Amino acid sequence: MTDQQTPQPLQRILRYFIVAEILLVALMLAAAFVEDRFLPPLLQQYQESISSDELSSTDILWLAIGIPALIVSIVAWVALWRGWRIGRRLYTIAWVAFLPTIAFTGPLVQTGPVSCLDTLLSAIGGVILGLLYFSDLRQLYARNA
Repeated sequence: MTDQQTPQPLQRILRYFIVAEILLVALMLAAAFVEDRFLPPLLQQYQESISSDELSSTDILWLAIGIPALIVSIVAWVALWRGWRIGRRLYTIAWVAFLPTIAFTGPLVQTGPVSCLDTLLSAIGGVILGLLYFSDLRQLYARNA
């Protein structure tokens, strides 16, 4: 493959996964607002007790890392869609930035469907990273391309 050729079928697949990831993020955000209604009463009480507290240092850390990481993710999606070399680096940075927010979230109560969406989101992120680093797309997004 020459420098001028773009792996079109792989780029199309990457775009499908980017759209799927965006849709899953939107579904996860929407589900976060309605999920508590479907929990058993004891878990609803627990959720209310932890959400009624003031912001903890973990919450502040999550906001300080999570919001910029989300913004970087959005920029990375655009860059990947357009085939910009910086897209791979930004996408990787966003995933690495999200790891501490996941690790330090603390106790978490999720319904089955939300947990399924979360797992799908992680799997799709892994597929995107795999395409970017281990397929012919790596040449398109490499630093020295």
